[in-house]
Amino acid sequence: MKLAVRFFTKRGEKVFFILISCAGFALFFMDPFLTVLTLVVAGFIFYDYQRAKKTAGKINDLVKFDPHSVKVVSIAGQSKVVRVSCQVNTDLPISLSSPLREVKLSPRELRRGRYTLDLLLSSDISGYYTADSIKARIFGPYYLVRKEKDIFFNLEFKVSPRVIIALAKVALFLLGEGGGEHPVPIKGIGTEYADTREYVPGDTLHYIDWKATARYGKIMVKEFFQEIGQGTHLIYDIRATGPLSQDKLATNFLNTCLGAAEQGYPIGVTIHNGERILLHSTQENPRDVLKIVMGYILKSMRVDLEDIDSLIEPFASFQLRSFLSKLKEDSVRKILELEVKILQKRLKQPYRFLVQFSRKINDQKQFLLISQLSDDVVELLQFAEDIQSHHQLIIIQPTEPWRETENLEEAYRWYERERKIIDTLTRHKVQVVKQLISG
Repeated sequence: MKLAVRFFTKRGEKVFFILISCAGFALFFMDPFLTVLTLVVAGFIFYDYQRAKKTAGKINDLVKFDPHSVKVVSIAGQSKVVRVSCQVNTDLPISLSSPLREVKLSPRELRRGRYTLDLLLSSDISGYYTADSIKARIFGPYYLVRKEKDIFFNLEFKVSPRVIIALAKVALFLLGEGGGEHPVPIKGIGTEYADTREYVPGDTLHYIDWKATARYGKIMVKEFFQEIGQGTHLIYDIRATGPLSQDKLATNFLNTCLGAAEQGYPIGVTIHNGERILLHSTQENPRDVLKIVMGYILKSMRVDLEDIDSLIEPFASFQLRSFLSKLKEDSVRKILELEVKILQKRLKQPYRFLVQFSRKINDQKQFLLISQLSDDVVELLQFAEDIQSHHQLIIIQPTEPWRETENLEEAYRWYERERKIIDTLTRHKVQVVKQLISG
């Protein structure tokens, strides 16, 4: 039956079973009618197979793509559709599919005529995907058999990480007239009402403007003029289960930094890996902090700045690439200086260090922890309790680690673990925002 499974269709398998049955009965009963019926069924199968085989042998002459080569640059988590003209010069039905999981074709089944194929390209993980053919299944005229053949088609699909969009947004902010030079008066946590605006990562959910949210159909928050001395300190836990989580964490970190800088918040930053502090800056000028943060992301992640060309117009793209390249070079020395200071101080046990750091701050600050919640829940609760005794703490968890596991059992364990941690933190009045940002 392996032969049947290999090139028979479901209809063909049924007909093949009838053929075997008729042949068996014909031999057993020596019935001429069953013998003729067996030969007729065998003839249909043979004719179907020969037509499919002959067409498969000439498939590259019978099916033509225009263009026959496609290069696409996209962003992780986003979909892009590429249209290709296809001329089919055979009456037999042909089903097309891509050898790449990241590419779907529509329509899939073709007959003689000219078609416009839609190639839907989408991947959650950045990478470089290539294929030199499209898989074709050629069916016989009676749909009894099928032959598989490759049609020459060159596809190059480059997927950039989500963080490249966040980098572009921050760079445009720094190249423009972005705020941060005059942080007072600032909009933030205070008592005097200032305005209502759309929610951005880092905002406390306590100030949601429910009337405005219902009116505009999106989350709106109230702004208040913030008292002098308040600000935001961002904590970035770089631990991730895989490239997808790493990309989402970095994107949320940059977007949160930008959201705070756009409001004029004084900003501090701490980056750690659970075991030690990697970078710690109390520089409160938003523009300076953004440059340090961007430098760290460019240094630690694989980001091809050439891909910015596909995101925005050429002139602005050239400006951005030049700015980011220079920033990457200039930031290396600054980051190295900060890392040397950290090594000299031997800053281990990040959460204990951050608690000690918070106690030295007299004015109330908003601490934002961007993390996959890799720590033990008891350690997180202790950290939250210590911080919230004098300041405000919000945890942003943007990842779905169970999507990067090898099997369903491991995925379920990750899912249950995260659910229990978030439930426990919420019961202890720790604010956790499940914020998924694509760019």
